Amino acid sequence: MFVDTPRLDFKNARAAVTDFIGQRLRHHGALPVEFVSDRAALDVAVARILRERALDVDYIVVADVLNPITDMELVADMTATLSRTGAPSCGCEGAVPGTEVEAVLSTRVLGSAFESVPSLARDGVPRSTVRSQSQARHNNQLNVFKYKRLKLFLKLVALEKALHERTVDEVIAILATDPIFEMLAGFGEGARLFWHEKCPHCGGALHALINTMSQPFCGYLPADRPLYHECEACGLVVQSPSVHEDDVHKVYDEWDKRDFTVSTNNPYTAEAPRCDFSKVRPLLPDTASTLDLGGGIGRFSQFLADQNLRWNVTHSDFAIKATVEGVNTRALDFTRETIGEAQYDLITAWEVIEHVPFHKMGFVLGNIARALRPGGFFAFSTPDFDSPLCKSFDFYALCPPFHYTVYGQRWLRTYFGASPDFEVFDVRHGSDFLDDALNWYAYGMRTCPSMAIRNTSSVLRSVFELDANRAIRDQLSRDGIGTEIIMTLRKKSR
Repeated sequence: MFVDTPRLDFKNARAAVTDFIGQRLRHHGALPVEFVSDRAALDVAVARILRERALDVDYIVVADVLNPITDMELVADMTATLSRTGAPSCGCEGAVPGTEVEAVLSTRVLGSAFESVPSLARDGVPRSTVRSQSQARHNNQLNVFKYKRLKLFLKLVALEKALHERTVDEVIAILATDPIFEMLAGFGEGARLFWHEKCPHCGGALHALINTMSQPFCGYLPADRPLYHECEACGLVVQSPSVHEDDVHKVYDEWDKRDFTVSTNNPYTAEAPRCDFSKVRPLLPDTASTLDLGGGIGRFSQFLADQNLRWNVTHSDFAIKATVEGVNTRALDFTRETIGEAQYDLITAWEVIEHVPFHKMGFVLGNIARALRPGGFFAFSTPDFDSPLCKSFDFYALCPPFHYTVYGQRWLRTYFGASPDFEVFDVRHGSDFLDDALNWYAYGMRTCPSMAIRNTSSVLRSVFELDANRAIRDQLSRDGIGTEIIMTLRKKSR
């Protein structure tokens, strides 16, 4: 029994997902499948089956439609556990996300004594748990909660006609084959790829960074084919393979935009480190002109305009994200197009430079410098590979294929220390990871590969539940232990 969700309304994805689930269950034992609209409808359906024992159903399997690649071996283990223990329900942990089920219910034990599926997990109710090792083996993310992953799932199903027949191990093996891996690395767009044989900055040797945590955003990439590599000489981290610069616009599509549109995370508030311009504001004119590069759906520009009514605020991004109400907007590919000549007092780029192919950085920084007025500022944030928190949960590798490069504070200071255009004005730290710590660690509790790290996530979540006044988080940022470095550069006077 699968619980449906309105998320599958997007691009008419529901039909393909539910058809795949039906095919999978029919192939693995001709199991009947029923889709219910929501949690309330689930409880009604379960109660009906328990009441109508004439259906001769021994077990009810409860799952979320966003977990379409059901691990049938896991389901068999769960039903066998119920048979041995006599418990009314069985849950699981440690399965590859997207393959797990929520519970298996024993109709013979439950009888008619049933309130709701969530109630079966309450303290005091006998419940068995099967601890799967599939995530420990594969470290992947196959659910389709993110629209990016939904897109890749649909592409995969279209390419692999017999995918519904495969075991989880076989599905993961398919992901590692060259044609499928390259499709995933190109975000399902047939984008051309390029590989780094050496560091694009200094020519040093590159060594693969093996991911040890699940992939929260894009998923599906096999863990045994790592994308990120660290230079042994200068410490730069690069993605290889990467989407070719002439095809990069293809990955910023409706699926990517949809993830931003439905996100409830808004880091642009008066308390956010990125929005602290206390050092810069006294050096800007009262009617400053600003430009936000790669601004997504424009939340920062809207915040900046609301807080600085006399400023001339402009938002920019690829054309698909370049329309925002209430502020000036520009459709702009700043890796190719001229931004302007001495036009802006402040240019910002939050979590953007890592999206730029490294060989384009010289052009991009020169482009920004030319667009700034004398003494103008360029403020940006990017994941800080030097921070232990950035390496935690493989946060640095969060967004393939979108993140081409991962920088560290030491690398950035060295690089801009030799810049002919900029001087380092200010360095601070922030952390999207800690700003949303409760959700991140709850995610880790469900998806981390090992039981040890899942439970470590549980402990850390409890710690941050006690940090209501943000004292711990703020101290970590002051100590430079944030996932992002926030660097402000000032244009040099000629």
